[in-house]
Amino acid sequence: MSAHGDRQNYLSQSDHTTMGDARVLAICGCTNAGKTTMGRAFQKMFNEEGLRVAIVCQDDFYHDQSKVKTLRSKSGAHIFYDYDSADSVDSMALCRKIEEISHMVDYIIVEGNMLTEMSDVMVTVDRLVFLTLNQATCRRRRAARRYDPPDESGYFEEVVWPSYERHLVNALALAREDSRMTFLDASREDDTNEMDHIIKLMEALSDDIVRITFDVLDVGEAMKMSLTYKGSTKVGVVVPVSSPSCGGTSVFVGTTRDTFDGREVVRLEYESYDEMAYKEMRKLCHQTRRLFPSVERVVLFHRIGEVAVGEISVIIATASPHRTDAIRATEWAIDELKRRVPIWKKEAYADGGAAWKENADWMPRVNEDVNVETEREELAARSKSAGCCTRGDGEKSFAEASRARDANRKVRIADYCIRTGLLATTPGPSDERRILKESSLITVAASYRSVRPSHRL
Repeated sequence: MSAHGDRQNYLSQSDHTTMGDARVLAICGCTNAGKTTMGRAFQKMFNEEGLRVAIVCQDDFYHDQSKVKTLRSKSGAHIFYDYDSADSVDSMALCRKIEEISHMVDYIIVEGNMLTEMSDVMVTVDRLVFLTLNQATCRRRRAARRYDPPDESGYFEEVVWPSYERHLVNALALAREDSRMTFLDASREDDTNEMDHIIKLMEALSDDIVRITFDVLDVGEAMKMSLTYKGSTKVGVVVPVSSPSCGGTSVFVGTTRDTFDGREVVRLEYESYDEMAYKEMRKLCHQTRRLFPSVERVVLFHRIGEVAVGEISVIIATASPHRTDAIRATEWAIDELKRRVPIWKKEAYADGGAAWKENADWMPRVNEDVNVETEREELAARSKSAGCCTRGDGEKSFAEASRARDANRKVRIADYCIRTGLLATTPGPSDERRILKESSLITVAASYRSVRPSHRL
């Protein structure tokens, strides 16, 4: 069942089940990306907080082989069982399992590579993490694992990878209107210390928020990091971009201006290469923190589609114990975003004309990493020439601030997920969870068809 397909089969069979109060985190994306490892890491973390957690695996709900469609290889030498199609999974049985245990635990982790293709499963989800991989990493890891049935020659090239690319395209399109979704790139050159790598990805969930969306941008939302929606109403608990240890929060807001080179502008139209843009924006968050180690959190929001004069197209916010660090970090981040993130704009003029505008600053980095020392020297020179003050010897150093942040990061990840409503720990369920609890999933699924996904969470 496709995420954008017919839901009638599910709706006709789901009129007696209800969801409990458990929060549902879906971890999906590319095969061999580390979904199981991340799920177990979250489970351990929340168990240590005294919370009840259950893991539900998509792979436990495959249909019998007799019900899985077959494909003939291009060479004609092999018949493939297409286990990379959502039709190969009994998604209704998967939903029933989620519903059943939602009354028994605080937190359900659902992991699988095709969850975004199953609309009935998506109805139950509160947050979703989509792990991406490059082809080389995926192929290397796939070759090192055993499957039942085993991969036939050509299965990866003809089924696994093309299916993942379709799933990714669909997920990226959905994310433009669904703020539940977060993309993290799990690609790397070797497979050692997998848990350490996964923990770093998990840290990004609490440290940063990155969004590319059709929705109107809200500075208040950016400052709060996360909101829960039901319809057009904000109902969730929020977490500010700042924290008690941060004395400064710097926010940049970019809006559409009404003229360019003497011509009246009526709107801008933005387009994005989402897959690369998400990767670059995540790298930008990481590198901002490396360059300014006292920065605790980074927010990058960019709107796409039509943006009228006076409306917001981009929001960048950083928070730090020091105001100077926050201000400089935000300035550096907007400069880098304009230079390296593949988002383009078209100006529409009052005289009927229009023109795609190439960003004069845009220049993709040949090197993915930032030379921290060189960047710091350039920033210091710019600050000195602008007459900016520099930090005194008595203030906490960058390194000290970084160590203090890292020491509390594990607790903060859990705290962030709990306080944003990922887990129901306050007395009584939120408005949305009450609706899920008291309504059958036939009602919820029907509302999912008519309400924009971005207004769920």
